Parts: sequence; structure tokens; C-alpha cells
Amino acid sequence: MEHRLLIGLLLVAPAQAAEVSGTVRGFDDDLPLAGVSVRVSDALGGSAVGLTDPEGRYRIEGVDAGRVRVKAVPPDTMNRLGAWWPSAYGFCQADAVVLQEDEAVELDFALPAGGYLEGTVRDGQGLVPAEVSAVGLDFYNANLMRRDSADEGSYSLAGLDSIRIDGLPVDGHYRLSATPEEGAPWYWPGTWSQQEAEPVGAERGAVRQADFVLPDPVALSGQLVDAAGQPIAGAQLRTSLTVTAQSGADGRFEFAALRGGETTLQIDAAGYGRRWWPGVASPALAEPIELSADLGLPALTLEAEVVLQVEFQAQAEGALVSVLHADSSQALASRITDGPALLDFVGLPAEDLIVRVTRGTSDLLVAEVAVPIAGPGAYEASLDPAHGATLSGRVVRQAGLPLRGARLEVWSGGAVIAQASSDGGGSWSLAGLPPDPLRVRVSWTPFCENDPSWVPVVWPDGRALEQGESLTLEAGELLDLGTTALPPDGDADGMDDVWELAWGLDPLRDDAAGDPDQDGASNLDEYRADTDPFRPPGGLPVGCEAAGVFWLLPLLRRRRAALVPSAPVSSRSPR
Repeated sequence: MEHRLLIGLLLVAPAQAAEVSGTVRGFDDDLPLAGVSVRVSDALGGSAVGLTDPEGRYRIEGVDAGRVRVKAVPPDTMNRLGAWWPSAYGFCQADAVVLQEDEAVELDFALPAGGYLEGTVRDGQGLVPAEVSAVGLDFYNANLMRRDSADEGSYSLAGLDSIRIDGLPVDGHYRLSATPEEGAPWYWPGTWSQQEAEPVGAERGAVRQADFVLPDPVALSGQLVDAAGQPIAGAQLRTSLTVTAQSGADGRFEFAALRGGETTLQIDAAGYGRRWWPGVASPALAEPIELSADLGLPALTLEAEVVLQVEFQAQAEGALVSVLHADSSQALASRITDGPALLDFVGLPAEDLIVRVTRGTSDLLVAEVAVPIAGPGAYEASLDPAHGATLSGRVVRQAGLPLRGARLEVWSGGAVIAQASSDGGGSWSLAGLPPDPLRVRVSWTPFCENDPSWVPVVWPDGRALEQGESLTLEAGELLDLGTTALPPDGDADGMDDVWELAWGLDPLRDDAAGDPDQDGASNLDEYRADTDPFRPPGGLPVGCEAAGVFWLLPLLRRRRAALVPSAPVSSRSPR
């Protein structure tokens, strides 16, 4: 009867709505903390958020049932340390809470007080408005970041953590930076380089001082002209510091106050090819400009643009069409298309180009063509799906709900040649696949080591790679593999929980390496081969553990048959 109950629970659809509520108070004074964000997170990245009221209470309704962890995150202005419930630094160290349908769970937090870092930001002319941030560098504060807008040049960062060893306080270490307007981050004690920054110490309950002294801002100016030496007005210029400027009627431009060790400069002008200083056609070839003093750049000549019309013929939803600089292989422009299209790319340089089509997370090509460029003007390129085929499908949990973050691997010749992840609806797609024998493996790896998982499946229902069906696709073919259901694996040992119950194994303990019939095949080997882990070859079942489970075998056979997806749907892209 116990086995029947457990199996029933495993096959029931996960719950849809639960509620998490509770209080957030100060650890030292037990006073309610208002304005604290409380986040309920699952291992797939989904979350629900609530905010504490003046009494420190929060209530989060409509939470998806299942296994979650909960964190209280105080605002940057509050001198309190956030925590995963009940009192953990990291997601995987927190206690997991399994929510059932319509269940209401009370989770209370007590947040300790932290420490402060305070100071000023100034240059040789006085206080400087800046965004100041502290990033934790130790194992216990690695996910801790605090920010303050020093609008008038003074800052205060609260809620910084430290520890005690043998009863003595030990500073927490932080990377401290100040980012002024129109500038890069300036790291304490005084460098533009993050690698050269020195850690700043902070202690719970203490206030520490750390002042910034920035270099004075510098000006950067220059002029843009065409091939005839005439000024180019209205060009847009952007530094790698995300500061922009525009050329005037005389073609001149100026950045009045830049702060940073160096910058690159991108130039866009209507009717001209995009350039990077000192006049190159690719960001990979750009030269950084040192910002140590006011600097006037030599006049830069822009060449008329290349306009490229790309005809993409294949049916490939979400295809990424990119135009690359042939010499540097750097992408100059890109567009996403959901099917056959005519795409116009403007502002390209008069240099040889490559048009490449990729799809999703696959690095394999859908199509590619080289476009020789003889000079400014209009060009055309046409692509077809000759480089590969497309596979798609959907991944669900055993109960039928979509499984986000499942890993799809395409195997050929014993190696993975492409991979992708399922989206929020469980859907996935891989394009650019070669006309070789292929197998598709679907798996899901738990974010935390001891969390429940799902058993990998080799399409359509194989338990090992060699058991999967081999697929051979033609160029341009679109093949939908249908729905793949992953069986639950509560102990993350690679074996279906129902299969373990049926053979008297423990679905809550990693017993993959066990060998109860001592035939040299582990439980995991027996599962993948679909054999009896308690029956040696030619022998009788070992012990009594399996004696009462044979009534489950018809259930297992019916269940396995139900997992086999419908026949794949194939189509060909128009040529």
C-alpha cells in the first residue's frame, strides 16, 4: 500500500498555487523591517516577489507549487544583511521548502545589522557626483553588492558583512568603485584597472572611511570629412564609455569631460560606412585612445557606404542573420528573421564581407556566403539552407508541465556537435545540423548538488545513448521530434523513481552504484539496460526486497509506453 501511495504522488500533476508569508524583523532588536524584498525562487530560475509592510509582514500569493527557496533582500539604504531562509548565505545552502497545492507556509526572518563604508568622491576641482558600489570578495559575501548615488560627492554604503573567528572580528573584503558621469569605474585606492584594485575592509556594526580622488576630466575633439575633404555634419560618435557626441556643420565634434584610462570611438554617419578610430571597419581593429590629457584627433575621412540586400530563403524561425567583416570575422550588423525575408543592411564598409546565418545556441551554420566588395554601392547576397537541417521539440516533466532549462545534446560519432536549452514553454530548436547519423539526448542538471532532478532520455525513450533512435537529415529539412517527458529522479542518481520503487530500491537515496544481486552490473547499469537488479543471469531474485513488487511491472510497461512521443513531423524548407 505504501508503494501505491508513493507512486500516486509521483504521477500527480504538480500543484499550481501556494502562498508564502511571514515576518522580517531585526535580529538584535526584534523590530519590524519595512520595505524588505522577499523572493521565492525555484531551481529553474522562476521567482515570485513580495515586500514587507510597516509591521514587517509579507504575503506572496499565487506561488507555483514545488521545491523552492526563499530570500529576504533589504534595500541598499537599510543596514541589514539579507539571508536565504532560515539563515544561509547562498541558494544551495538554504533549506528547500516543498510547497503543495493551496498550501500556506509561514517563514520568518531575523536579519542582523551590517557595517558601513562612507566617504567622498572628488577630483582636483572639488566633489564629483558618482555612483559608488561595493562588491563582496569573500565566500560568505560573494553575492553581496551595495550601491549609493553620491549625487553631491558623498556616499554611504550600508549592510556590509564580516565574520568572527575564535571570537575575534575579521573584516569582510570588498571591491570599491566610483563611476562618475561620462566616465569609467575608478577603483579604490586609485586605478582604472579592476585587476589593480585593492580590497577595502568592512566590519559589522562599524563605520569605515574610504575616500576617492579621481583624475581630472579630459576633452577629446576632432573633425570628420568626406573623400573630397568636405565636412560631414550630423554624424553620431560613441565612446566605449557610452558617452555620445554629434558633429557640427563644420564636421567638428567634442567630448568635453571624459574620465577613464582609455576609450574606443565609433563613428556613424548617414550615407557613410561605420568606422572605428583610427578609421578601421571593424571593432576588433580599433585602437584605444588614451585619456591622460586633452586631445585633438587628426581629421578622419569617411568613405561612402555599402548597402547590402540579403535574401534568406529558408524557413527558420528565430534565425540570426549577421554581416561580418571578412578579415576580422567581427559582426558589423545583425537581424533576426522568422522565415524567408529580404533584409537590407546599410552603413557597411567598402571591404569584403561575409553573411552568416545561425540559430539559437547552436554554433553550427544554417547558411553562409562570402560577398566580395569592389567599392561603395549596392550589393546583393542570397542564402539557402544548404548547410544543414533543423531539429525541434518540447520537453516536459512526467506530469506534463513544461521543463525550462533542459539540455538538448546532438551526438554524432560519439561526440556532442550541438546543444541547446529548452525555453519557458519547454520548447527547443537546433539548426545547421549535418547529414550524418545523429542521436538526441535530453537531460536536466539540478542547480544544487543534492536537489531532485529528472532522468535523461535519449530520443525517443532510450535510457542510454546506444538505445536512442538514429536520425539522418537532409539539408533544409525541418524535423519536429514532438514531446519528450523526463521521468522524476528525486535523489538525482540517474534512475526513474517509479522504477526504483518497483524493484524495491530507495528513490530518496543515491543507490546508483549498488549491486544487490552481485552480478557486476550496478543499479544504474540495470536501469539503463531495463533488467532486474535483484536477479543474477539465470538465477532467482535475491532476498525478499523484490518479492512484493511484481504487481508493478504491468504499470511500468504501461507507463513506459505512454512516454513514447508521437511520430516526428518532417518538412522541407523551400529552396
